[in-house]
Amino acid sequence: MIDAFLHDRSEIAIIRGPWGSAKTVACCQRIFQHALEQNYDSRGHRSSRWFAIRESYPKLETTTLETWLQWFPESMYGKLYTGSKPYRHEVRVGDIRLDVLFASVDEIMGESVFQSLEPTGLWWNELEYAARSMFFAAHGRVGRFPSLIEGGAKWSGSLADLNAPPESHWLPMLTGEVDLPDEMPIDERIAYVRPKEMAYFVQPPAVFEVRGLKGEPARFVVNGEAENLKFLAPGYYERAMLGKTARWIRSRLGNQIIPMVDGDPVWPNYDEALHLSAFPLEPIDGQDVWIGLDFGRKPFAVFGQRHGRVMQAQFEAGMENAGASKFAPEVRKVLARFYPWTLRGGGGLHIFGDPKGQDGTQTDERTAYDVFQANGLLVRPAPVKQNNIQTRIGVVEYALDKNTLLISPRCRRLKMTMAGGYRYPRERPAPTEERKPIKDRYSDPADSLQYLLLGAGEGREMIGASTRAAPVSVRAPHVSRRRIGRAG
Repeated sequence: MIDAFLHDRSEIAIIRGPWGSAKTVACCQRIFQHALEQNYDSRGHRSSRWFAIRESYPKLETTTLETWLQWFPESMYGKLYTGSKPYRHEVRVGDIRLDVLFASVDEIMGESVFQSLEPTGLWWNELEYAARSMFFAAHGRVGRFPSLIEGGAKWSGSLADLNAPPESHWLPMLTGEVDLPDEMPIDERIAYVRPKEMAYFVQPPAVFEVRGLKGEPARFVVNGEAENLKFLAPGYYERAMLGKTARWIRSRLGNQIIPMVDGDPVWPNYDEALHLSAFPLEPIDGQDVWIGLDFGRKPFAVFGQRHGRVMQAQFEAGMENAGASKFAPEVRKVLARFYPWTLRGGGGLHIFGDPKGQDGTQTDERTAYDVFQANGLLVRPAPVKQNNIQTRIGVVEYALDKNTLLISPRCRRLKMTMAGGYRYPRERPAPTEERKPIKDRYSDPADSLQYLLLGAGEGREMIGASTRAAPVSVRAPHVSRRRIGRAG
């Protein structure tokens, strides 16, 4: 991945990797590469000007500058000036005239510096500490040096490196690795459309998580294919893991984007090594399909099939600010694309939904169930008394304990949900109150998975019954009886 990054010439190039993967060095090398590629000016020089940006000057001095000077020492490339800020390294080698200015985020975005910012390029070292608005505002200033009179810049743009950020960071949302928050206004979403000029490089993990016996703590081993491994001191990653939590190791060394958990995970027994497939789970042709549906204005669906005793959560679908009339056709599209036999009578289709979906709307008294049936999809209420939240949570917990649930990495939102996005609030309720999970963008995938597993019979097994819920005929008539409240 480093090699691809070094040869890339996109206007924006971002590389994400674990500690020790040489991503910072790669950015240093690219700056000098671009200096070599610039046009000659009227004096016969190849001139360029770069800003290297970090969140603070102490970080610049102890990390960014230190790495830069290891590769471009003053004794060979020119003097570093630190008497005033930003610091300035004047690289003078042959006909190269490269100025690299080292500045903090606050200074680079200060009005006096920003208004006079005329760089060839920008390098954001540790991009996770920069806001999206800062990154793109500054990017709008690149290419201003050299001037067009002097031939202009042959290449100009922005480079960035970072460790895996939390899922709440703007970059995973921009790249599509994390869904946009449901509450984000529509007119703000245009800012999260990935620019066509942007290249994004994700390095392999430095460590892998090894599956152990149930109840054992997580164990990690070094990835022999990790980049830059041969240039690190022996035992580098083993020492880096000492005293660290599994979440820290997954993020900083495993290069995984993980949720920021503010509270207690609902399913602490979820183990990525056990319950998340290492590769996309493909449909099993001709076999029965189960769907768990959550209705409302943020409907969600999880699609699964059994492989032996294991329920595979293979695909997901979700919408926002949409009712059943919009979501039902979306569910049919997923079925038509991945499970076409279910729509032509070639296999069983079992759809279980939120029991509240039987409630009629205030406008025409049609229920979400009626809308789905009008689209040729018969939905049955999930078998859970009074939609009891503890029963629903328990059925997923049971499947995790029995290792009868496997999630495809395609199910991005469900994956984040299971990894701690679905959580209890940090504050404990009063002794007389029931503890309930937070209702947010993760509760919808969680509810859908609960209904899927309950419909597939996990609830019966959990309470000791030996039989599963009987399959439901997709041609059976459905009569809506409840006309209470409001549904999506």
